[in-house]
Amino acid sequence: MELLLLIVLSLSAKFSFGFSEWTHEMVLDGEGILRVQWMAMPGGKVIRFKVTGRTLGWMGIGFSPNGGMAGADITLLWVQDHTGTPHALDMYAKGEERPVLDDKQDVTVESGQQNETHTDIVFLKYLQDCSYNGQDFPLGEGTVRLIWSWHPEDPEGKEDSWTPKYHDRSRRGTRSVYLFSPPLENNLSPAEERNFKKWDILSPDVEIPSDRDTLYWCKIFKVPPEIQARPHHMIGYVPVIEADHEVYVHHMLLYECSLPAHSKLTSSGVFEKYVSHAGAPCYAPNMPISWNYCQKEIVAWAVGSEGEYLPERVGIPLADEHRGATYMMMEIHYNNPTLQKGIVDRSGVRVYYTEELRPIEASTLLTGHKVTFMQVLPPGRPRFTSHTICSEHCTRQAIPEDGIKVFQVFLHSHLTGREIHVRHFRNGKELSPIASDAYYDFNYQQAHILPKPVTVLPGDILLTECVYDTTDRHNVTLGGFSTREEMCLAFLKYYPKLEFDHCLSLPVYESYMETLGIQEFYDLEDFRIRDYQSLNLEDETDETGKVESPLAVESSLIRKESNVLKTHLIVKEPEDLRNLSFYEILHQTDWNPKVSEKLQFRFLHGKHIPICRKTGQQLYDYPKEVEYPDVSEISYHKCLKASGTRPNFTLSFTIAFLFLFPLHFLH
Repeated sequence: MELLLLIVLSLSAKFSFGFSEWTHEMVLDGEGILRVQWMAMPGGKVIRFKVTGRTLGWMGIGFSPNGGMAGADITLLWVQDHTGTPHALDMYAKGEERPVLDDKQDVTVESGQQNETHTDIVFLKYLQDCSYNGQDFPLGEGTVRLIWSWHPEDPEGKEDSWTPKYHDRSRRGTRSVYLFSPPLENNLSPAEERNFKKWDILSPDVEIPSDRDTLYWCKIFKVPPEIQARPHHMIGYVPVIEADHEVYVHHMLLYECSLPAHSKLTSSGVFEKYVSHAGAPCYAPNMPISWNYCQKEIVAWAVGSEGEYLPERVGIPLADEHRGATYMMMEIHYNNPTLQKGIVDRSGVRVYYTEELRPIEASTLLTGHKVTFMQVLPPGRPRFTSHTICSEHCTRQAIPEDGIKVFQVFLHSHLTGREIHVRHFRNGKELSPIASDAYYDFNYQQAHILPKPVTVLPGDILLTECVYDTTDRHNVTLGGFSTREEMCLAFLKYYPKLEFDHCLSLPVYESYMETLGIQEFYDLEDFRIRDYQSLNLEDETDETGKVESPLAVESSLIRKESNVLKTHLIVKEPEDLRNLSFYEILHQTDWNPKVSEKLQFRFLHGKHIPICRKTGQQLYDYPKEVEYPDVSEISYHKCLKASGTRPNFTLSFTIAFLFLFPLHFLH
């Protein structure tokens, strides 16, 4: 029966897809020696792989919980010299040592061949359920660390005692992938390329500072004249990174600039004067007030991402006259951890757009933790969670009766982030997560393309939760814009387009006070959420022209917020803590497990401050504090929950049969 099944699966793949039509493809190493292609087979419980290598020896690919050998699920591949017999062995690594055979072989070789220089092997891998037996790693819908290696010679031994010869460091590595994500539709044919227009939005010779590791640079851009003249839709984007600058460009965001509906000013009157300027450090004193109205993200790129393309019926409108925005602000986060000197950057994004309007217009909703120094992560914790809420009060006010459909999610945190989950609740019951990544990789931040759109209705609750590992930190980690600080964000692309763009939260200040024994701060109300409507554009002065380079900037938001913690947020009671700053208390606290767990409990069971915004303005018709829902801890790792490890024969055979004979039935 299993032999028949393998024949059916193989034939279905050959006839329906063709040997070269794989849904995913990746070059694993910098020299192009190893390439892997794959596709999920009908039934969803088998993956078909093809590995091609510039070697006549063995090749290995595996799946690892952390990118290392220990605990990795490895497939060893080679075509035997002299006989030409292809082999695929299911192995695992107990530690940083040679892998050994699995007790049960869950891979089957389909074909393999060699020429004078290359080896390629096609094999099937059966997927396990959620239980991890230490040999077969459960593959889920989030990030998977794919490890690879190769050797110029075949393994030693024979039959059940094959042993791969040791590979040196130059012949191994790791790449992060989404195995089950629908393919990114960015392999455009030349004809498609000609049909889409391009708009390159590039930074204007930004000098990356060498005296600090972080710079956020912002600049205002204006859409091309033809976009203003007649309607166009944005349909995708790709990064344009200057050669050899991949290490410096961490993420890029493109925001629409829109004034509040009640404003008497026009976008051109406010933003036009900045188009010719080189820009300014984001969130710094020299950044004009009006740039705070550039807050709806339509592009969110981060390191590891290839870009994004919208579904074929979906577009994002451009220009004020056509339900979009005429002015955009690009924000680039530069990371220079080794403090290199003399780096001048011209990176950015290439936006694809078309005048062939699509029937569905999309937008972006930002959920997660407000970026603020009040996000506190205790040190030395292997698992600490930031809990955030997009409350039912907000969705009930902002989402229409028919709801919105989320079709793509971009998850983002920094160096200590290990998991990110967007949980979904309706009428007190938890639905399947909208997006979930149990093995988040800071260096691989590709958007999650959902298999099918998820409907969010008014009154639904979205919990964006980030899990961090701070075991290598000796003091608290605060939220902020630096890579060494933390974030917890999810950018949800949805349709139909609404003026609904922010649904964030942060724990109330009392959560920290109760944990750390603080009874009262002086002037706490001065540090409550600032409403953008309080910004007075008439008082704005153009300061960007005074900024010759990032090095001329005396302070940034990061420094400013640190100073607030050190000099302004001061304890009034109790007496033994009086006049100590919140910063001093955070850094003097003994963050033992009991204290850390108490803070974690307060986040999960305490109140949160919701932040609910339409374009350019705060919504008011909801409580200023909300209770975090009473939810239990769950296993987020979405892996196969089938009772067995083999595909459903009836379904697979039916699909394969239809693939093989569709024309016969039609005629």
